[in-house]
Amino acid sequence: MASKQTDDFNESVKRAKAIADKLKRPSTSGSSPPPAKRPCSDMTTVNVPRQSLGRIIGKQGNNLKKIHQYAGCQVTILPDDGKEERVLSLRGEATQVQIARDMIQQTVKDQLHGADPAIHADLVTIDIPRHLAELVLKDGTARWEARCQAKIKRMPLDPNDETAPQTLAISGHPGAVKHARFLIQRAVHLHKETKSNTSASSTNAH
Repeated sequence: MASKQTDDFNESVKRAKAIADKLKRPSTSGSSPPPAKRPCSDMTTVNVPRQSLGRIIGKQGNNLKKIHQYAGCQVTILPDDGKEERVLSLRGEATQVQIARDMIQQTVKDQLHGADPAIHADLVTIDIPRHLAELVLKDGTARWEARCQAKIKRMPLDPNDETAPQTLAISGHPGAVKHARFLIQRAVHLHKETKSNTSASSTNAH
């Protein structure tokens, strides 16, 4: 079981790196130099129950290392102040901090429900028709993220191909990622079905 979890996590990291490479790839449409690497831009703290700290750290710090490896965010355990909750400091770019915070909070939830103690993370991409993207994401990604507890990022569109689909990167706990993918794909299907029915009604009317 531990070996399978490790393999699954390593596969998720590979997919995350592939998407990161795509985002970092410089544009070939101009001669401007690539922008300078931005420094860490966000820092926040997360409070966790004292009894959950051991699970977040993991054996020999393995779980904490996985959070850092997957999210790319610096995680620091602040000094013990004797209170019921321990405080973790997260530093990195906004998206990195959010992913790390989601992983930590999900780990605490899993512990409360007696789930497997290993840190889980997943990242998938799905393509949706560009002309339906604005309908499906009409309120932005925040509504979907709140509903599914997964991070959803719109990947850059190909400016040279108007027929190219809109790619969405979904990351977070495997269950949340699976749920988000299902709901988005269902929304796309419903929009297609509605458009088809509308076209059929219009044809029959004539």
